[in-house]
Amino acid sequence: QSTHTYGEWYAQLNSTLLALLNNLDARVPITPNCYYNIAIANESLWLMVYHADGLKTSYTEMDDYDSQWLFVPADKADTYYLQNRSTGLYISTVKNGVRVKAATTKQEEAIPFVVVFGEVGELLLQHAEDNKLNLYNSEENRKKRQVLVGSMTDNSSAGAVWWSFTMADDLLALPKSS
Repeated sequence: QSTHTYGEWYAQLNSTLLALLNNLDARVPITPNCYYNIAIANESLWLMVYHADGLKTSYTEMDDYDSQWLFVPADKADTYYLQNRSTGLYISTVKNGVRVKAATTKQEEAIPFVVVFGEVGELLLQHAEDNKLNLYNSEENRKKRQVLVGSMTDNSSAGAVWWSFTMADDLLALPKSS
């Protein structure tokens, strides 16, 4: 038997969860050399996928290797090269306002990105050599959903700059539903 009411338990639990969510040190960091699905924040089924013409976001299955990205550590903390699981290609072409491409198998030609933590569950992928450039999803043509690099700093009608990550290997280990 508890001496607390449901309301008291709720208040205590809510207070503890808020403290944990506001503690930046309690956030789970990216695990290097693990595959992740990268999705538009708040649209977890719209994943960043490899496409020969350039990266795009697509409503696809999370176990599709085209939508899984390996975070390969670069020289600085929280900085990674992104390598596609299906092709082995790294993100290598990034120019302001131009569609991002994964077109090299050589890490030295890849572009490093810094993972910047935002609100709970949201991350920014920022160009490591130019912190004014972020990966974002273009909303200009909803059918294309191209991934671009630009100076966007927040989600807007022009596109989504915040992403959420799910460790793909954990999902693959789950039993398939019948």
